[in-house]
Amino acid sequence: MSNATTNQITTNEEPWLEVTSSRNFSNWLALEKISLAFSTYQAGKVFLLGRKQDGQISVFERTLQRCMGLCSTDNGFWLSSTYQVWRFENALLPGQMHNDHDKLYIPRVGYTTGDLDVHDIVVEDSGRIVFVNTMFGCLATFSNQHSFTPLWKPPFLSKITPEDRCRLNGLALENGKCKYVTVVSKSDVVDGWRNRRHDGGCVLEVPSGETQVGATGTGIGASKVAAAPSDFDSVSSFLQGLWASTNGELPLHSSGSWKGISNIFKCCAALRLCGRGGNSCPIGGNAARLNFGPGCV
Repeated sequence: MSNATTNQITTNEEPWLEVTSSRNFSNWLALEKISLAFSTYQAGKVFLLGRKQDGQISVFERTLQRCMGLCSTDNGFWLSSTYQVWRFENALLPGQMHNDHDKLYIPRVGYTTGDLDVHDIVVEDSGRIVFVNTMFGCLATFSNQHSFTPLWKPPFLSKITPEDRCRLNGLALENGKCKYVTVVSKSDVVDGWRNRRHDGGCVLEVPSGETQVGATGTGIGASKVAAAPSDFDSVSSFLQGLWASTNGELPLHSSGSWKGISNIFKCCAALRLCGRGGNSCPIGGNAARLNFGPGCV
C-alpha cells in the first residue's frame, strides 16, 4: 500500500471535531435541567449540547455559513447566518423521542436579509424580532420589501450606512423590550472602531443612547460611566442585573443604581455571554480569536 493511500486512510479516520468537558459538566446540565446551544461563525457551525439518558454528553452540530446571532424561544430558536435569519421549531410532541433525542429542530422560516453581519437577535414580549445590524450600525427588524427595517441607531452615528462604523454587536432586553446595546467604540467613520477595540467599549441605553458603561477612565459617577479595559462584545440583562462581557473580563453592574462594578473573573478569551441557564450564566469564550487556543463554554 502506498504512503499516499495510508495517509488518506489515516486522515479520513481522524475526527474533525473534538469536544471535551469538565468532569461534572453532565451533572450540571442535569441539575439545571437545561441544554445549551451556541454558534461559532469561524467554523460556520451551530452546536446543541445535552445530556444522554446514560449520563454522557450529547453533541449535535449543523453547518450554517457565518452563523452568529442566536436567540431561544419557547419551542425553538432564531439563528442568523451570512445572508439569512432562520427560525427553527421543535417538531416533536411532549414525550416523543427521535433517535434518543427529545427535541428535533426543523428550519421553518428563513428571511433573506443580505450580508448585514447580524451579531445578536432577540424576541421582544410583543413578538417582534429585533436584530443587531452591525454592518449598518443599527437595531433592525424584518421588512417585506427591503433587506431590513431600521428601528434605532446610536445618537453619535450621523447616518445609517453599510460602513460598520462603531461595531454595534450586543443587545439585551429589559421588561420585554430592547434596553441595552454594546459598541466597540463611539466612532462615526468607516471601521473607526478598529483603532479603539481595546479601550473604547461602551454599553448604551436604548432608546436614549446614554452611555451606561464606557471606556473613559473616570470611574463611576453621576455620568453613569465606568472604566472598561477592552471592547464590549455582548450584553445580557437578567436577575436584576446587567452583565457585559469584554475581551477578557466580565464586569457586573446592579441594574438601576449603577453605583458599583465588580470584575467577576478574568480569562484569556474574547467572552461571549450565552444568556441565563437555570441559576447560572453560561459564557462562551472565543479564545482562538486572541490566539490563546480553542473556543470554550
